[in-house]
Amino acid sequence: MNTFREILPPTPHSVYTLKRRWLGTKVYWIRQILGWGMVPATQLVVFLILPDDCVTLPEKSLFLVFLALEGIFFSHLLRIVYLRCRDRGAGWKKLLTVTAASCYFAAVGMTATTYAIVILGNPEDPAKWDLQSESGIPDFINFSIGCWISLLFWSGCYFATLAFRQYRQSSYRLLQMDAALKEAKLRALREQMNPHFLFNSLNTIRAMIPRELTAPRDAVTNLADFLRSSLTSDNTPTIPLADELEVVRNYLSIEKLRLEERLRVDMEIDPAATNWPIPPFLLQTVVENAVKYGVARNEIGGPIHIRATIRESFLRLTVINHGTIGKDSESTRTGIRNSKDRLALLYGPSASLAMEQSAPGEVTTSIILPHSSAEESDGQPLPLPCNDNPDCDR
Repeated sequence: MNTFREILPPTPHSVYTLKRRWLGTKVYWIRQILGWGMVPATQLVVFLILPDDCVTLPEKSLFLVFLALEGIFFSHLLRIVYLRCRDRGAGWKKLLTVTAASCYFAAVGMTATTYAIVILGNPEDPAKWDLQSESGIPDFINFSIGCWISLLFWSGCYFATLAFRQYRQSSYRLLQMDAALKEAKLRALREQMNPHFLFNSLNTIRAMIPRELTAPRDAVTNLADFLRSSLTSDNTPTIPLADELEVVRNYLSIEKLRLEERLRVDMEIDPAATNWPIPPFLLQTVVENAVKYGVARNEIGGPIHIRATIRESFLRLTVINHGTIGKDSESTRTGIRNSKDRLALLYGPSASLAMEQSAPGEVTTSIILPHSSAEESDGQPLPLPCNDNPDCDR
């Protein structure tokens, strides 16, 4: 794993809101309070066993509770820093450096705050709390080192919790993905089709068409290529975008014979995106939806704009077509819904598919995909979306 976001992919803001990012969840705060609450509890037990004549029990209790509150506050700031590292795709080396440095500055902040409160609260006898000796400097450093180690330990527990949650969910996600692939196979009737018979029949039909009739011969060829892509995709979770675009072109060539000048296609593909792995037939499903419920239902047809760009380490696919999204539409949106389910199984919350009425008479479908997938993570699916996992917190 090269980046922190491979363990913890960015979550859409619709699921993981800005308020939740900064404030955390109820489960997160329960863990914070219980974890840092163990510090004063343990110290109080030690104090009761080995009492200090210079400090009373109420004073010691107040001081330890204050330390626990400091730990909660500064560790929460560290959590925000780690979330920013994840969103920026920080590598592990950079993450470790940021973790050590952030814990150090947080430890200095904890120590300075503690000294300030103790000195302000006890100006006549600051040494009463064992925080300041005659020189003052050694105790400050020692206390800072203790806070730094505590925050490093908290960071380790934080990362370990995330890794354990992913490990616990991986088998469940893998089973879901296998079930979805099998269901897709059944819907496509792959097990009921004989490829050799099918392609031999198509070749026979093509041979029966006179050579001067190029359009029908090309239609049979494109249909054969389209079906071959469908049958040979097998269990492959992802294919290069270039292969998917070839499937789309074969499909559009067939539809072009039916719709003629009513179908106009405009493609803008970033060359760097052609090798990007995407689920097979993902883009084709969106394009088919645009043709069937957009262009084909318009008497004068309309253009279909297909865009593929890379932005912020994500592949962004955009399909713009003529049409209207409404309750009176005959579309069942089954293909779009199934595509969203596939993305959720393969990428978790880091991928998205959205269809919107971008303008009157214009529908825009946007797909956002990360580069990582279940295939590239040794078959281990990515974490559950936060809206499917109430215990999720990042």
